[in-house]
Amino acid sequence: MDAAQPRIYIFGSRTPHILLPSALRIADVEFCRTGEDLVLIGPRGWRVIAREYFSVETPPDLSTADGDTVRGDLARILVNLSERAVSILLARRDDFPVAG
Repeated sequence: MDAAQPRIYIFGSRTPHILLPSALRIADVEFCRTGEDLVLIGPRGWRVIAREYFSVETPPDLSTADGDTVRGDLARILVNLSERAVSILLARRDDFPVAG
């Protein structure tokens, strides 16, 4: 696969944690929903698909190799928000209440 081509990573959602590919940063992805799947769209068209993310009771947290993390309940809220709204919520993620 050529480095310039988009890459697609697929994860299951029946785990407490999803480690994102090292080339992606949480602040740089768009959060989308396709059916019951969470789709993260990154630079150059890269995609991370978390299968059945919206059908599990407790969605897995998303994190990067450098330790940046978004709790699953917040990731669900970030879907289809504007880039500005996402950046504000990510900046205040420690203030976000834990569901349950």
